[in-house]
Amino acid sequence: MRIESVQVHAQGPLHKNLEMNPKGLNLIYGKNETGKTYLLEAFSSWLFGTGRESPLNGVARNWVPAPSGSITIGEFPSLDGKVSRTFGPSSKLTLQDSFEQELKLPAFLSKLLLVRAGDTLLNSPENLIRQSLSSSGVLEEIINDKQIKRNLHKANIGNGVIHANNAGEIKDRNLLEQKMEKLGELRRRFAEEREGELDGLQQEIIDIEEKIKKLKLAKNHQAFEIARQIKLLKNQMEEYPEDLEELDSKLDLIEKVKTDLEEKNLRVQYLEGELNHKDWSDHALVRYRELEVMENTPIEPVSRSNPVFIICFLASFVTTIALSLFSSIWAGTASGLVAVVFLFLWLLVKTQQEIEPRTENPDLTRIKNEFKLKFGEELVSEEAFQEKVATLNRLQGQKEEAVQQVYHLREQEIDLQARLETRLGASEDSNSSIPKWKEQISIYKTQLADLLESQNSKERELDRLHVPEEDYLQEGPEIAWDQKLASELEMRLKAQIERQHQSQIELGQLKTEVVAVTDVLSGDWEELISSLEEKIVETEKEYKEITAEIIAKICVVSTVRELQEEEDELIAENLKNPELTSDIQQISGNRFSGFSWDEGNLKLAQSGAESLSQEFLSTGAKEQVMIALRLLFSRHYLDGDPGFLLLDDAFQNSDWDRRANMVDHLIEQVRSSGWQIFYFTMDDHLRDLFRSKAIILAEDFQYYELKTGAV
Repeated sequence: MRIESVQVHAQGPLHKNLEMNPKGLNLIYGKNETGKTYLLEAFSSWLFGTGRESPLNGVARNWVPAPSGSITIGEFPSLDGKVSRTFGPSSKLTLQDSFEQELKLPAFLSKLLLVRAGDTLLNSPENLIRQSLSSSGVLEEIINDKQIKRNLHKANIGNGVIHANNAGEIKDRNLLEQKMEKLGELRRRFAEEREGELDGLQQEIIDIEEKIKKLKLAKNHQAFEIARQIKLLKNQMEEYPEDLEELDSKLDLIEKVKTDLEEKNLRVQYLEGELNHKDWSDHALVRYRELEVMENTPIEPVSRSNPVFIICFLASFVTTIALSLFSSIWAGTASGLVAVVFLFLWLLVKTQQEIEPRTENPDLTRIKNEFKLKFGEELVSEEAFQEKVATLNRLQGQKEEAVQQVYHLREQEIDLQARLETRLGASEDSNSSIPKWKEQISIYKTQLADLLESQNSKERELDRLHVPEEDYLQEGPEIAWDQKLASELEMRLKAQIERQHQSQIELGQLKTEVVAVTDVLSGDWEELISSLEEKIVETEKEYKEITAEIIAKICVVSTVRELQEEEDELIAENLKNPELTSDIQQISGNRFSGFSWDEGNLKLAQSGAESLSQEFLSTGAKEQVMIALRLLFSRHYLDGDPGFLLLDDAFQNSDWDRRANMVDHLIEQVRSSGWQIFYFTMDDHLRDLFRSKAIILAEDFQYYELKTGAV
């Protein structure tokens, strides 16, 4: 089976038509955006389609317009022999369809023949090996055909219990088990709730209501008795004076009046004592003023002539007479003039005589002494005397006012005394009557307060009963009113009514649940329970059937797993076949000696060392392994007939040494097995490596270089 010709029309990134007659090794080189991926996806869609089994399912681009052209496959091993077939966008069947329908090859073969964008990895090499080298694949198909879910693969039975994850049939079985439990619970609840609980509750409610009714009659009678007691208390209170507070106030007032009267009498007595000397003061002040005037009148000084002048005058006059008589007239005249001068001096020149001090008037002294004696202080001036008289005048006014107040207080005392004696009774001793009256009023108040408190207490008690007056009952039942018992009965009644209501709700809910599980719309319990029993039998049957099915499947899985262990031993032996180890030896440069199989896991065997798990390989080493597996199993399924590989930069993650080994191995497949290789690359090193090593193929090598706008 070879690709004989290819035609791809210029569209999208491909600017020129591509027409080629492929050789054994076909190297297609081009930089980005020159159409390599476009060509690869065109090949894939025409040969393998675009469905779920397509190698590019989910990754191919949706080219608009779609690639057009054709690919011709020669030497196709059909049922009619070797034929040529052409595939394109308008073909009804693809090469993939021919693989499956005519050659009965597995659908995943196309995924072995194509690598896109360097993605050489296979989804599950272990499954590929099981399907290719043993009957494990058939055993898995048995499990799949039996539709055994994954959770049953690891299930087991121990101590009569199935141990598995809650999924699939296990989940269905658990749901049926829960359904059985629910149906059984409904049957149990019905049996319990139909044993007369509601009837018992109803009778108990009736009994409690009867007791409450009797207690209500006792309460009405209790209200009547309390109301009667309240009336008696009111009658007793009416016998007491209504104006006790007023009388008490009058007692306080008369006490105050007596106290004020006593204080005013003392005040009057004090003022009378202070006014004892007022009359004397009034008269003495007048006499004091007169004496003061006399005392203050000034004494006139006495002016007298100097006797020397008169003596000189007399002497001069005698001399004048003598001179006039016995001497000359002029001497007498001169002496007479001198005498006249002395006379004038005696008449005109006066001399003041000293005034002798005046002694105090005896009356004034007496007044001062009496003032000190009466008032205990010295009388120093008329102003002081006047101030004292003014003070006495003020005290006189105060006395007159106090006397007036005493008069009024006495009248008020007499009036109050008379009033109180009228209300509270007279006493022999008026001074002791007030304390007695106070004591009497205090007793009245205490007794009234006690009666009022009793009345209020009874009224509160009556209010708590909440019994209208028209419901008072004079004759009561044989039981006495008991508030605590009544409350307890009310609570019990409420609880029983709620319990009855809840039981009715639960019975209704039970009926609803039974209707829901039986799908029987009926209010008849007999019909519902009959349907419930049928549903229980049906569910138990389903539960037993699914349990049996699960156990059977677990047994199938257990048996298959035992067979698979035997098949794993066969796989391990088959992997040692030189035909299966040559590819990995050559492509890895003898780093790996072959494959090994360890508990269902594929590993890489190394000479003189432990086998390596794939997960510990580098990306380049994994590429070598995957290319080897692709070649190995492609040859296996094509039964030795040559085929082709479409590789898009499948070696890009490998180092240069590994690249050389892988290129050598591909060229060897072309030379010795007649395979066609289509290698798409943008890597200059790989391009040069292929071109240098492909010389050995001579005419069986073809190089295409894609460029923008040309091929």
